[in-house]
Amino acid sequence: MKAESFNQVACSPLRSSENNFQILNNPLIRTISGITMIACFMIIIKMGPAAIFMCNLLFITKSFDELLKIGLKTYQCSSIRKAFTLSWFLFVVSTYALVGQSIYDEFTLDLQNHLILRPIIKYHGIMCFSVYTLGLVIFLANLNNSNYLNMYSMIGFVHVCIAILIIPFSMSIKYFSKGIIRFLFPLITVIFNDIAAYVIGSVCGRHKLIGLSPKKTWEGFIGALILSPIFGYSLSSFMCKFDYFLCPIKYESNQNWFVIDQCQKDLIFHPKEHRLTENIKISIEPFQFHAFVLSILASTLGPLGGFIASGFKRACGIKDFGNTIPGHGGVLDRLDSQFLFQVFVYFYVNCIINETIENVNYTIRFNELRDEKKESFKFFQSQLDVPIDTNFIYINWYI
Repeated sequence: MKAESFNQVACSPLRSSENNFQILNNPLIRTISGITMIACFMIIIKMGPAAIFMCNLLFITKSFDELLKIGLKTYQCSSIRKAFTLSWFLFVVSTYALVGQSIYDEFTLDLQNHLILRPIIKYHGIMCFSVYTLGLVIFLANLNNSNYLNMYSMIGFVHVCIAILIIPFSMSIKYFSKGIIRFLFPLITVIFNDIAAYVIGSVCGRHKLIGLSPKKTWEGFIGALILSPIFGYSLSSFMCKFDYFLCPIKYESNQNWFVIDQCQKDLIFHPKEHRLTENIKISIEPFQFHAFVLSILASTLGPLGGFIASGFKRACGIKDFGNTIPGHGGVLDRLDSQFLFQVFVYFYVNCIINETIENVNYTIRFNELRDEKKESFKFFQSQLDVPIDTNFIYINWYI
Protein backbone atom coordinates (compact mmCIF):
# COMPACT_ATOMS: atom_id res chain seq x y z
CA MET A 1 0.00 0.00 0.00
CA LYS A 2 1.34 3.40 -0.93
CA ALA A 3 2.14 5.77 1.86
CA GLU A 4 -0.53 8.41 2.30
CA SER A 5 -0.97 11.22 4.75
CA PHE A 6 -2.96 10.54 7.89
CA ASN A 7 -5.67 13.02 6.90
CA GLN A 8 -6.10 11.46 3.47
CA VAL A 9 -6.46 7.95 4.87
CA ALA A 10 -8.76 9.04 7.65
CA CYS A 11 -11.01 11.48 5.88
CA SER A 12 -11.16 10.35 2.26
CA PRO A 13 -14.33 8.25 2.81
CA LEU A 14 -16.05 11.39 4.06
CA ARG A 15 -15.38 13.58 1.04
CA SER A 16 -18.61 14.52 -0.70
CA SER A 17 -19.04 14.23 -4.41
CA GLU A 18 -19.30 17.31 -6.62
CA ASN A 19 -22.97 16.56 -7.24
CA ASN A 20 -23.66 16.73 -3.53
CA PHE A 21 -21.77 20.04 -3.38
CA GLN A 22 -24.00 21.44 -6.12
CA ILE A 23 -27.12 20.30 -4.29
CA LEU A 24 -25.94 21.78 -1.00
CA ASN A 25 -25.00 25.05 -2.65
CA ASN A 26 -28.25 25.40 -4.60
CA PRO A 27 -29.73 28.73 -3.37
CA LEU A 28 -33.32 27.60 -4.04
CA ILE A 29 -32.98 24.42 -2.00
CA ARG A 30 -31.18 26.32 0.71
CA THR A 31 -33.97 28.92 0.86
CA ILE A 32 -36.77 26.32 0.96
CA SER A 33 -34.99 24.39 3.72
CA GLY A 34 -34.44 27.60 5.67
CA ILE A 35 -38.11 28.61 5.46
CA THR A 36 -39.13 25.09 6.51
CA MET A 37 -36.80 25.19 9.52
CA ILE A 38 -38.16 28.59 10.58
CA ALA A 39 -41.76 27.32 10.35
CA CYS A 40 -40.90 24.21 12.40
CA PHE A 41 -39.05 26.38 14.89
CA MET A 42 -42.11 28.58 15.42
CA ILE A 43 -44.33 25.53 15.94
CA ILE A 44 -41.93 24.12 18.53
CA ILE A 45 -41.89 27.46 20.40
CA LYS A 46 -45.69 27.40 20.42
CA MET A 47 -45.67 23.87 21.90
CA GLY A 48 -43.95 25.06 25.07
CA PRO A 49 -40.72 24.71 27.06
CA ALA A 50 -40.67 20.90 27.12
CA ALA A 51 -40.82 20.77 23.31
CA ILE A 52 -38.01 23.33 23.05
CA PHE A 53 -35.88 21.29 25.45
CA MET A 54 -36.51 17.99 23.64
CA CYS A 55 -35.79 19.57 20.25
CA ASN A 56 -32.52 20.99 21.58
CA LEU A 57 -31.58 17.60 23.01
CA LEU A 58 -32.36 15.95 19.68
CA PHE A 59 -30.14 18.41 17.82
CA ILE A 60 -27.29 17.86 20.28
CA THR A 61 -27.59 14.09 19.85
CA LYS A 62 -27.56 14.36 16.07
CA SER A 63 -24.54 16.68 16.25
CA PHE A 64 -22.68 14.08 18.30
CA ASP A 65 -23.61 11.42 15.75
CA GLU A 66 -22.07 13.55 12.98
CA LEU A 67 -18.90 14.16 14.97
CA LEU A 68 -18.66 10.50 15.97
CA LYS A 69 -18.67 9.36 12.35
CA ILE A 70 -15.79 11.73 11.64
CA GLY A 71 -13.89 10.52 14.71
CA LEU A 72 -14.30 6.84 13.87
CA LYS A 73 -12.93 7.46 10.39
CA THR A 74 -10.15 9.75 11.52
CA TYR A 75 -8.82 7.41 14.19
CA GLN A 76 -9.47 4.30 12.10
CA CYS A 77 -11.87 2.77 14.60
CA SER A 78 -14.79 2.16 12.23
CA SER A 79 -14.13 -1.56 12.22
CA ILE A 80 -14.04 -1.71 16.02
CA ARG A 81 -17.67 -2.17 16.92
CA LYS A 82 -17.05 -1.72 20.63
CA ALA A 83 -15.54 1.73 20.03
CA PHE A 84 -18.85 2.87 18.52
CA THR A 85 -20.88 1.38 21.38
CA LEU A 86 -18.59 2.74 24.08
CA SER A 87 -18.68 6.23 22.54
CA TRP A 88 -22.47 6.34 22.66
CA PHE A 89 -22.42 4.88 26.17
CA LEU A 90 -20.18 7.69 27.43
CA PHE A 91 -22.27 10.31 25.60
CA VAL A 92 -25.54 9.10 27.15
CA VAL A 93 -24.04 8.89 30.65
CA SER A 94 -22.43 12.32 30.37
CA THR A 95 -25.63 13.88 29.01
CA TYR A 96 -27.68 12.47 31.85
CA ALA A 97 -25.07 13.50 34.41
CA LEU A 98 -24.63 17.12 33.28
CA VAL A 99 -28.06 17.94 31.86
CA GLY A 100 -29.83 15.98 34.59
CA GLN A 101 -27.92 17.84 37.29
CA SER A 102 -28.91 21.18 35.78
CA ILE A 103 -32.58 20.13 35.72
CA TYR A 104 -32.44 18.88 39.30
CA ASP A 105 -30.77 22.11 40.44
CA GLU A 106 -33.47 24.26 38.89
CA PHE A 107 -36.55 22.16 39.76
CA THR A 108 -35.50 20.28 42.90
CA LEU A 109 -38.40 21.44 45.07
CA ASP A 110 -40.99 20.41 42.48
CA LEU A 111 -39.38 17.13 41.46
CA GLN A 112 -38.77 15.93 45.01
CA ASN A 113 -42.51 15.57 45.51
CA HIS A 114 -42.23 12.34 43.51
CA LEU A 115 -41.25 9.39 45.66
CA ILE A 116 -39.45 7.72 42.75
CA LEU A 117 -37.43 10.78 41.79
CA ARG A 118 -36.42 11.69 45.34
CA PRO A 119 -33.68 9.03 45.74
CA ILE A 120 -32.58 9.50 42.13
CA ILE A 121 -32.02 13.19 42.72
CA LYS A 122 -30.27 12.56 46.04
CA TYR A 123 -27.81 10.01 44.65
CA HIS A 124 -27.57 11.42 41.12
CA GLY A 125 -23.86 12.25 41.29
CA ILE A 126 -22.63 8.96 42.74
CA MET A 127 -24.78 6.93 40.33
CA CYS A 128 -23.47 8.79 37.28
CA PHE A 129 -19.88 8.50 38.43
CA SER A 130 -20.27 4.76 39.05
CA VAL A 131 -21.73 4.13 35.60
CA TYR A 132 -19.07 6.32 33.98
CA THR A 133 -16.34 4.37 35.78
CA LEU A 134 -17.89 1.16 34.45
CA GLY A 135 -17.50 2.56 30.95
CA LEU A 136 -13.79 3.20 31.56
CA VAL A 137 -13.39 -0.38 32.81
CA ILE A 138 -15.01 -1.66 29.61
CA PHE A 139 -12.69 0.57 27.62
CA LEU A 140 -9.59 -0.85 29.31
CA ALA A 141 -10.85 -4.42 28.92
CA ASN A 142 -11.07 -4.02 25.14
CA LEU A 143 -7.56 -2.69 24.57
CA ASN A 144 -5.01 -4.79 22.72
CA ASN A 145 -1.61 -4.28 21.17
CA SER A 146 -3.05 -3.36 17.78
CA ASN A 147 -5.37 -0.52 18.84
CA TYR A 148 -3.83 1.26 21.83
CA LEU A 149 -3.21 4.57 20.08
CA ASN A 150 -6.41 4.51 18.05
CA MET A 151 -8.64 3.74 21.02
CA TYR A 152 -7.03 6.29 23.33
CA SER A 153 -7.25 8.92 20.59
CA MET A 154 -10.88 8.03 20.03
CA ILE A 155 -11.80 8.18 23.72
CA GLY A 156 -10.15 11.59 23.97
CA PHE A 157 -12.07 12.78 20.90
CA VAL A 158 -15.36 11.64 22.47
CA HIS A 159 -14.66 13.60 25.65
CA VAL A 160 -13.88 16.73 23.62
CA CYS A 161 -17.18 16.31 21.76
CA ILE A 162 -19.02 15.94 25.06
CA ALA A 163 -17.39 19.11 26.38
CA ILE A 164 -18.28 21.08 23.25
CA LEU A 165 -21.88 19.88 22.99
CA ILE A 166 -23.15 18.97 26.45
CA ILE A 167 -21.56 21.57 28.72
CA PRO A 168 -23.08 24.57 26.86
CA PHE A 169 -26.43 22.75 26.71
CA SER A 170 -26.44 22.07 30.45
CA MET A 171 -25.44 25.67 31.15
CA SER A 172 -28.27 26.99 28.96
CA ILE A 173 -30.82 25.16 31.13
CA LYS A 174 -29.81 27.38 34.04
CA TYR A 175 -31.07 30.53 32.34
CA PHE A 176 -33.71 28.82 30.19
CA SER A 177 -35.62 27.92 33.37
CA LYS A 178 -35.78 31.60 34.41
CA GLY A 179 -37.67 32.58 31.26
CA ILE A 180 -37.72 31.47 27.63
CA ILE A 181 -36.57 34.89 26.43
CA ARG A 182 -33.16 34.30 28.00
CA PHE A 183 -32.69 31.24 25.80
CA LEU A 184 -34.55 32.11 22.62
CA PHE A 185 -33.28 35.64 22.17
CA PRO A 186 -29.55 34.71 21.92
CA LEU A 187 -30.42 31.70 19.77
CA ILE A 188 -32.50 33.70 17.27
CA THR A 189 -29.99 36.55 17.20
CA VAL A 190 -27.13 34.25 16.20
CA ILE A 191 -29.32 32.65 13.52
CA PHE A 192 -30.19 36.09 12.14
CA ASN A 193 -26.53 37.10 12.17
CA ASP A 194 -25.61 34.00 10.14
CA ILE A 195 -28.36 34.70 7.61
CA ALA A 196 -27.46 38.38 7.29
CA ALA A 197 -23.76 37.65 6.85
CA TYR A 198 -24.53 34.99 4.21
CA VAL A 199 -26.95 37.17 2.20
CA ILE A 200 -24.83 40.33 2.30
CA GLY A 201 -21.66 38.38 1.57
CA SER A 202 -23.30 36.61 -1.37
CA VAL A 203 -24.61 39.84 -2.87
CA CYS A 204 -21.74 42.26 -2.39
CA GLY A 205 -18.91 40.31 -0.77
CA ARG A 206 -15.50 41.00 -2.34
CA HIS A 207 -12.91 40.63 0.41
CA LYS A 208 -12.37 37.33 2.20
CA LEU A 209 -12.60 37.50 5.97
CA ILE A 210 -10.55 34.42 6.87
CA GLY A 211 -8.88 31.62 4.96
CA LEU A 212 -10.58 28.90 7.03
CA SER A 213 -13.94 29.84 5.55
CA PRO A 214 -13.59 31.14 1.96
CA LYS A 215 -17.27 32.17 1.69
CA LYS A 216 -17.08 34.49 4.69
CA THR A 217 -16.38 38.08 3.65
CA TRP A 218 -15.66 41.35 5.40
CA GLU A 219 -18.72 42.88 3.76
CA GLY A 220 -20.95 40.14 5.17
CA PHE A 221 -19.36 40.38 8.61
CA ILE A 222 -19.69 44.17 8.85
CA GLY A 223 -23.20 44.16 7.40
CA ALA A 224 -24.35 41.56 9.93
CA LEU A 225 -22.62 43.51 12.70
CA ILE A 226 -24.72 46.56 11.79
CA LEU A 227 -28.03 44.77 11.22
CA SER A 228 -27.92 42.36 14.19
CA PRO A 229 -28.20 45.05 16.93
CA ILE A 230 -31.12 46.64 15.07
CA PHE A 231 -32.83 43.26 14.77
CA GLY A 232 -32.04 42.34 18.38
CA TYR A 233 -33.41 45.63 19.70
CA SER A 234 -36.67 45.15 17.77
CA LEU A 235 -36.98 41.45 18.69
CA SER A 236 -36.49 42.15 22.40
CA SER A 237 -39.17 44.86 22.29
CA PHE A 238 -41.59 42.37 20.74
CA MET A 239 -40.80 39.54 23.17
CA CYS A 240 -41.07 41.79 26.23
CA LYS A 241 -44.78 42.27 25.48
CA PHE A 242 -45.64 38.59 26.15
CA ASP A 243 -45.56 36.91 29.56
CA TYR A 244 -45.03 33.60 27.76
CA PHE A 245 -41.43 34.59 27.06
CA LEU A 246 -40.75 36.33 30.37
CA CYS A 247 -42.15 34.10 33.13
CA PRO A 248 -40.09 31.27 34.62
CA ILE A 249 -40.69 27.60 33.92
CA LYS A 250 -42.04 25.31 36.61
CA TYR A 251 -42.78 21.61 36.90
CA GLU A 252 -46.51 21.07 37.28
CA SER A 253 -46.96 17.93 39.36
CA ASN A 254 -50.64 17.61 38.47
CA GLN A 255 -49.80 17.45 34.76
CA ASN A 256 -46.37 15.79 35.21
CA TRP A 257 -45.03 18.34 32.73
CA PHE A 258 -43.04 21.55 32.49
CA VAL A 259 -45.18 24.64 31.94
CA ILE A 260 -44.86 28.44 31.96
CA ASP A 261 -45.59 29.81 35.42
CA GLN A 262 -47.84 32.78 36.06
CA CYS A 263 -45.75 35.72 37.21
CA GLN A 264 -45.47 39.45 37.57
CA LYS A 265 -42.99 40.84 35.07
CA ASP A 266 -39.67 42.01 36.46
CA LEU A 267 -39.03 45.72 36.12
CA ILE A 268 -36.28 44.97 33.62
CA PHE A 269 -39.07 44.09 31.18
CA HIS A 270 -41.22 47.16 31.91
CA PRO A 271 -40.89 50.26 29.71
CA LYS A 272 -38.97 53.11 31.27
CA GLU A 273 -39.12 56.69 30.06
CA HIS A 274 -35.93 58.56 29.17
CA ARG A 275 -35.97 62.28 28.46
CA LEU A 276 -33.79 63.30 25.54
CA THR A 277 -34.88 66.95 25.51
CA GLU A 278 -37.61 68.94 27.21
CA ASN A 279 -40.11 67.90 24.56
CA ILE A 280 -38.77 64.54 23.46
CA LYS A 281 -39.06 61.41 25.58
CA ILE A 282 -38.54 57.78 24.64
CA SER A 283 -39.81 54.68 26.39
CA ILE A 284 -37.73 51.49 26.27
CA GLU A 285 -37.46 48.33 28.35
CA PRO A 286 -34.16 48.02 30.26
CA PHE A 287 -33.80 44.53 28.78
CA GLN A 288 -33.45 46.14 25.35
CA PHE A 289 -30.11 47.55 26.43
CA HIS A 290 -28.90 44.03 27.25
CA ALA A 291 -30.40 42.83 23.96
CA PHE A 292 -28.38 45.44 22.10
CA VAL A 293 -25.16 44.30 23.82
CA LEU A 294 -25.90 40.61 23.23
CA SER A 295 -26.64 41.28 19.56
CA ILE A 296 -23.25 42.92 19.05
CA LEU A 297 -21.50 40.04 20.79
CA ALA A 298 -23.53 37.53 18.76
CA SER A 299 -21.94 39.07 15.66
CA THR A 300 -18.45 38.36 17.02
CA LEU A 301 -18.60 35.25 19.22
CA GLY A 302 -21.03 33.49 16.87
CA PRO A 303 -18.74 33.66 13.82
CA LEU A 304 -15.78 32.70 16.01
CA GLY A 305 -17.47 29.40 16.82
CA GLY A 306 -18.17 28.92 13.12
CA PHE A 307 -14.51 29.54 12.25
CA ILE A 308 -13.42 26.90 14.76
CA ALA A 309 -15.80 24.40 13.16
CA SER A 310 -14.61 25.39 9.67
CA GLY A 311 -11.01 24.76 10.69
CA PHE A 312 -11.95 21.32 11.96
CA LYS A 313 -13.74 20.47 8.71
CA ARG A 314 -10.80 21.72 6.68
CA ALA A 315 -8.44 19.57 8.75
CA CYS A 316 -10.51 16.51 7.85
CA GLY A 317 -10.99 17.55 4.22
CA ILE A 318 -14.79 17.61 4.40
CA LYS A 319 -17.25 20.23 3.20
CA ASP A 320 -20.02 19.67 5.75
CA PHE A 321 -20.60 17.66 8.89
CA GLY A 322 -23.44 15.78 7.20
CA ASN A 323 -26.31 16.07 4.74
CA THR A 324 -29.29 16.00 7.09
CA ILE A 325 -30.59 19.43 6.03
CA PRO A 326 -30.81 19.90 2.25
CA GLY A 327 -28.88 22.95 1.15
CA HIS A 328 -27.28 23.45 4.57
CA GLY A 329 -25.36 20.27 5.36
CA GLY A 330 -25.53 18.64 8.77
CA VAL A 331 -27.23 19.75 11.96
CA LEU A 332 -23.88 20.80 13.40
CA ASP A 333 -23.31 23.07 10.40
CA ARG A 334 -26.25 25.13 11.66
CA LEU A 335 -25.36 24.94 15.35
CA ASP A 336 -21.61 25.51 15.27
CA SER A 337 -22.06 29.23 15.97
CA GLN A 338 -24.23 28.63 19.03
CA PHE A 339 -22.07 26.70 21.50
CA LEU A 340 -19.45 29.30 22.34
CA PHE A 341 -22.08 32.02 22.54
CA GLN A 342 -24.24 29.90 24.88
CA VAL A 343 -21.39 29.75 27.39
CA PHE A 344 -21.00 33.53 27.26
CA VAL A 345 -24.76 34.07 27.64
CA TYR A 346 -24.72 31.90 30.77
CA PHE A 347 -22.19 34.19 32.45
CA TYR A 348 -23.80 37.36 31.13
CA VAL A 349 -27.27 36.38 32.36
CA ASN A 350 -26.05 35.29 35.79
CA CYS A 351 -23.52 38.04 36.39
CA ILE A 352 -25.31 41.02 34.84
CA ILE A 353 -28.99 40.50 34.01
CA ASN A 354 -29.99 38.43 37.06
CA GLU A 355 -27.82 40.60 39.30
CA THR A 356 -29.63 43.69 38.01
CA ILE A 357 -33.03 42.11 38.63
CA GLU A 358 -32.06 41.07 42.16
CA ASN A 359 -30.75 44.54 42.98
CA VAL A 360 -33.92 46.20 41.69
CA ASN A 361 -36.16 43.79 43.60
CA TYR A 362 -34.10 44.30 46.75
CA THR A 363 -34.39 48.07 46.44
CA ILE A 364 -38.15 47.87 45.99
CA ARG A 365 -38.56 45.58 48.99
CA PHE A 366 -36.23 47.75 51.06
CA ASN A 367 -38.32 50.84 50.32
CA GLU A 368 -41.53 48.96 51.13
CA LEU A 369 -40.15 47.89 54.50
CA ARG A 370 -39.01 51.43 55.22
CA ASP A 371 -42.48 52.80 54.51
CA GLU A 372 -44.06 50.11 56.69
CA LYS A 373 -41.75 50.97 59.61
CA LYS A 374 -42.45 54.67 59.27
CA GLU A 375 -46.18 54.04 59.34
CA SER A 376 -45.76 51.92 62.47
CA PHE A 377 -43.77 54.64 64.24
CA LYS A 378 -46.35 57.24 63.26
CA PHE A 379 -49.04 55.06 64.77
CA PHE A 380 -47.11 54.76 68.06
CA GLN A 381 -46.50 58.49 68.01
CA SER A 382 -50.20 59.18 67.70
CA GLN A 383 -50.98 56.78 70.53
CA LEU A 384 -48.26 58.05 72.91
CA ASP A 385 -48.55 61.69 71.89
CA VAL A 386 -44.74 61.91 71.96
CA PRO A 387 -42.71 63.38 69.05
CA ILE A 388 -40.59 60.73 67.36
CA ASP A 389 -38.01 61.23 64.64
CA THR A 390 -39.01 58.41 62.28
CA ASN A 391 -35.90 58.75 60.12
CA PHE A 392 -33.62 58.48 63.18
CA ILE A 393 -35.48 55.43 64.52
CA TYR A 394 -35.55 53.82 61.11
CA ILE A 395 -31.82 54.20 60.65
CA ASN A 396 -31.06 52.80 64.11
CA TRP A 397 -33.55 50.00 63.55
CA TYR A 398 -31.49 48.65 60.64
CA ILE A 399 -28.14 49.38 62.25
